[in-house]
Amino acid sequence: MANVVLQNSSELVLDGDLTFMTIKPLYQKLNAVFSPEADVTVDLKNVAMCDSASLVLLLSIVQRAEQHKFAVQFTHIPQNLLMLIRLYKLTEIIKSSAS
Repeated sequence: MANVVLQNSSELVLDGDLTFMTIKPLYQKLNAVFSPEADVTVDLKNVAMCDSASLVLLLSIVQRAEQHKFAVQFTHIPQNLLMLIRLYKLTEIIKSSAS
């Protein structure tokens, strides 16, 4: 199971499994709770499993923030997700802070 928690208007926490099986309901929940009002930090420290579907979710967060003219910074990205980000050459879009 995956979950998204809006800590405040500028911090999202994702946890659980970000996979093809969990992304759609998580994406729907994200759409319901996330309307950025400032630059956004997305914390992935509690993500257990992830696959390439998680990239779609991260890209949608970036797109939503950019539509509102805000930047996004991802923290605690799991190693296997970092490998996918690099493989698909998304490092300039999905930006990670040192964590």
